[in-house]
Amino acid sequence: MRALLCFVIGLSAGLVLRRRPPERHDDGLSPRQRQVLALVGDGRTTKEIADRLGLTDASVRTHVRRARLRLGAPNRAAAVAALAHRSTLST
Repeated sequence: MRALLCFVIGLSAGLVLRRRPPERHDDGLSPRQRQVLALVGDGRTTKEIADRLGLTDASVRTHVRRARLRLGAPNRAAAVAALAHRSTLST
């Protein structure tokens, strides 16, 4: 009973079930966004990426869109090029 009470108090205080912020690299991309862009760079289609990673097509498109916005890229190819350029600058 005490554990349940502590859980309820913690939950109401926002201390329980709080998600960690996603890991970000210097370029501001999440590991999943970098993974998806790497597969785009390999010439994979949205469907192929979704199948390989166990995601929906919509999730892949969302990862690509958010990566493009963070990199300031107008399209998928430009996002891959921007990521490659930034990766070579940081090494």
